[in-house]
Amino acid sequence: MSDEVPSGNFKECLSQIRHDMRTPVGHIMGYAEMLEEDLDDDLSPEFLRDLIVIKTSGERMIALIDEFLGTNKQSLQELDLSEAQFQLRLQLNHINGYTEMLRETAIDDDREDLLTDLDNIALGEHRMLELVEKKLIPSSFEVSESESESESKPNSKAGKGAGKGAGKGAGKGAVRSSSKE
Repeated sequence: MSDEVPSGNFKECLSQIRHDMRTPVGHIMGYAEMLEEDLDDDLSPEFLRDLIVIKTSGERMIALIDEFLGTNKQSLQELDLSEAQFQLRLQLNHINGYTEMLRETAIDDDREDLLTDLDNIALGEHRMLELVEKKLIPSSFEVSESESESESKPNSKAGKGAGKGAGKGAGKGAVRSSSKE
């Protein structure tokens, strides 16, 4: 079948996607932890609680990556990419919303020293959203005949045209709108 990926290539591809997704999540959690450690007593307890929500959402995303894209997955048919996208976007909505609120609080409290780390959390969230949109689609796992025979890198640009526009039905607008629940 054309949507089948040779077992070795599928596993390599899945491993690369897991790695690529864990990186921005690690950044999100790391910057939240740094802010938490550097908090002054003059900041509200709500600020700390909001940072904990961001960190918890990051931890949940790591668990979701392992659940939906784990090493136990042997084929594309075993992946529930739609549910993975939904669950990861839900956590990204939390991170986005709480980061925006923390930025507003930092600006209102004249704490520009906190903005760089908050901006880095937002950058990690945006990068992860890009990955969810571009990597959690079936064409990310497709490998052409010539590539499966050669020693090319996993997740190379095979079938470039097939992946463009795929998975964008629930684009950024949908992600942002659901965070207002």
